[in-house]
Amino acid sequence: MNCHSAWGCPVCSPKLAAARAESLAPQIADLMLRGWSAWLLTLTVRHERGDSLSRLMDGLTEAWKGVTSGKAWAAWRGRGEDSVQFVRGFDVTHGRNGWHPHLHVMLLLPPGRGGADWVMERWKACLSYQGFQALDEGLDCRRVDDAVAAAAYAVSPAAVYEPVAMAKKRARGEGLGRTPFEILSSAIVDYEARRRGSRDIALWREYVSATKGRRQATASRRLKLKTDLDERKVEDIDELAVMGRETVRELDRTRQTADLLSAAEMSGPLLRREAVSDFLRRNVRARDWRILEPDPPDHSPPPEQADRQSERQFRTGASAARERRRPPEASCRRTSFALEGHPSP
Repeated sequence: MNCHSAWGCPVCSPKLAAARAESLAPQIADLMLRGWSAWLLTLTVRHERGDSLSRLMDGLTEAWKGVTSGKAWAAWRGRGEDSVQFVRGFDVTHGRNGWHPHLHVMLLLPPGRGGADWVMERWKACLSYQGFQALDEGLDCRRVDDAVAAAAYAVSPAAVYEPVAMAKKRARGEGLGRTPFEILSSAIVDYEARRRGSRDIALWREYVSATKGRRQATASRRLKLKTDLDERKVEDIDELAVMGRETVRELDRTRQTADLLSAAEMSGPLLRREAVSDFLRRNVRARDWRILEPDPPDHSPPPEQADRQSERQFRTGASAARERRRPPEASCRRTSFALEGHPSP
């Protein structure tokens, strides 16, 4: 069972991000082969400790609406088959300066178009119109030639897109905010310990309230962001192990999370489980963990074959329905029921 929450579920969020990125990457690659260029933008807002997350996210949402509307946007974007396409995703972290919501934007520009500087400048103007200022040191704009990386960046929060890189940065002592799911992990510890006035519990509740009803990712009309892969491929993430509180605490304390994630990157379900199990046995004293069995292979027919089977079942059902509608004297089942001592149907 999946709740399909892109914001508040640490299980479904990475599954949905992976499914959406997988459906988006071929579309980006197809346009790149035709000469289009992909640009990754990070759009930020200046914030301070104590700022409301909901207010900051409202400002980002309205500013992006301002960027992608009006005559200036229509003129810059163009029309028809050569119009600029985009995907916009939300990301949120929390650090010493409070909540830090920002946008991950992937722009696709047709051949002959320049860079995305116009969007960066328009972002600052639209943000100012909403009563905010852009965080200049957080703004970023760069071109990429990897369709998979472009898709992942656009639809995945940092905790999903670069978990190993974030863990390694934190291990080196670099200043980096916590992701919402890291806040959730600490909030669970405080909740189980029945600590009153827990800051992490309050932060998590604020995050859930601020993100309720918001779309984590949106796309322009030409790009198909939500497809059947959202439902079908959501099960394709390989769940390797279940770890208890003591194991998680020891990994955090000894700063081995990044190494564990690296071990889990082996190819093949059996090799991944063997690598994770070996790492935990060698490096973790806690034993409140267990390796999960791999899911059985999916032997369901491809969509075309499934459609043919459904059509045959429909025809068979229709034939049976016609048989049931025949008058009683035309059916031999009436006689057989009477001979066996049962009442006639």
